[in-house]
Amino acid sequence: MWKNKGYYFPKDIGLLAGLFILLVYYSLLLRFASIQDILNRITRLKNSPKKRDSIIDPEIMLDKVWRGCNFFLRRVFRSTKPCLRRSLVMYDLCCRYGIKTNIIIGICKEGTSINGHSWILIDGIPFKDDIELIRKYTPMLER
Repeated sequence: MWKNKGYYFPKDIGLLAGLFILLVYYSLLLRFASIQDILNRITRLKNSPKKRDSIIDPEIMLDKVWRGCNFFLRRVFRSTKPCLRRSLVMYDLCCRYGIKTNIIIGICKEGTSINGHSWILIDGIPFKDDIELIRKYTPMLER
């Protein structure tokens, strides 16, 4: 087995392929559905049977998902603002695996522009997001 940047090949190829498919899915869905509808679809996963037994360490899996999303969104999709799609994928997978999570979408006014940001909380703690950055944003939607 070959290891590169925390990924084991060929073992993690399925994870990376799944991430790519989810990112394409949410990229398309964001064009045709409201955020509220998308979150309602994902939230239904919370009530479905959990796959928690199939992951050894949720922290390692979430780190791989975070880094994989960043890679695909920045290098393949060429996105300068990956936070919403990344947060949707993270929220989706956390719901599927029964990991207690919340997604927050907030806005912040800087000068004459209004900026948006989304992030997830795992057990009430922001996952891989700067707390000082998050404090600037006013939450508009939390699920």
